[in-house]
Amino acid sequence: GQYIVTSVFAPMVLAAFRGVSKEKAAVADAIANFSVRRCVCSHEDDRPVIYANITILMRKVLELTSDVSEEEVLEQFDILVRNELPQALRAQMGRYIMPMNKVFVVCILSFIPFSIDLIPGYLADDRPLRDLLVRMLGPVIWALSDAPFIIHCAQ
Repeated sequence: GQYIVTSVFAPMVLAAFRGVSKEKAAVADAIANFSVRRCVCSHEDDRPVIYANITILMRKVLELTSDVSEEEVLEQFDILVRNELPQALRAQMGRYIMPMNKVFVVCILSFIPFSIDLIPGYLADDRPLRDLLVRMLGPVIWALSDAPFIIHCAQ
């Protein structure tokens, strides 16, 4: 019973891990290939204004002289984004593989097979439903408290 249910839920857990990994890889790829020229503007008429603002900012930040062209300044901006943004995102998102809300889902899914496996035994012994619910409550509490903490710390 438990192995059959586990075989159903294990792919779901693996899919959650894979989804998070794909999201992080997509973000890393987008940053590695960033170019302000390929960014989408909701109003294309704003692009020259945006480029001018980036140019003003970068000239101040990098202390560039006015003889440096806007095209060169925008290239410096692209380089700055590619070099600095990954560290800033890692600092913001942390080193964790999976966000805490997905850790909770994984922990709950891992206890469903165990909980389902308890049902036939309790029904066969004519135990009250209250006993089954109390018995299932312990793993659920563990799945919502200790297990996510352990997984999060282990990442």
